[in-house]
Amino acid sequence: MATPSTNNNPPATLASRFKILEETLPPDILESLLTKAVGEYLHNLRVHKLSKDKLKELIEAFPAALSHTNDKGQLPIHSAMWNTHSMQFVALLAEEGVKLNVGGEGNRGGLLVEDPC
Repeated sequence: MATPSTNNNPPATLASRFKILEETLPPDILESLLTKAVGEYLHNLRVHKLSKDKLKELIEAFPAALSHTNDKGQLPIHSAMWNTHSMQFVALLAEEGVKLNVGGEGNRGGLLVEDPC
């Protein structure tokens, strides 16, 4: 198999690679992969330059990502609370989390779920 640097074909665009995934993978597997990726993204809001409107759009597109736990067992709202750069998103994560019952009944969208760290 040729490496990208020795391959004479132009590199595939992200859109073309996504199309291959979309045409090849069953919808539930693709949804799972995307939800996991968005969940990981939500755990790193401190490094992403994202508006609150864009964050809300992302959550609306992948609501299950709000329940994605990282390798420490934290929800995205926990990760956001640990960093001053992502604190601005805590209220939105909680508000959207309440709508989706993140953390279970009465846990305020994950705010009242014990942070495992």
